[in-house]
Amino acid sequence: MYIYNPDAKPAYNLYGLIWVGSGNVDPVVGTFLLNVDTHFPRLTQPKTFGLQLAPGAGTLLTFYLKVPTVTEKTNYMGQSCLMRLNNNDVGQYLDRGLFVFEVQ
Repeated sequence: MYIYNPDAKPAYNLYGLIWVGSGNVDPVVGTFLLNVDTHFPRLTQPKTFGLQLAPGAGTLLTFYLKVPTVTEKTNYMGQSCLMRLNNNDVGQYLDRGLFVFEVQ
């Protein structure tokens, strides 16, 4: 997941979340986040305290998704969500993305 900060001020407390499901077509953020294929894990990066990006900076978060051995051989839709978390209040949903991968 590549994250870029286009703003003129630093971005902080950023987290990327990935999971498998068909949520990308859902325009409602709440149900998009709940559309999960439970055969696969949900993964979050980076470690505690989140990512901080200077204005105009970008970075790549790498996720390693373990595919269960009994998974049907087909294409799956991976979902991604970028959030700014707030330890004392409600966080902020920033963006979503989709990636397709094949299990052989």
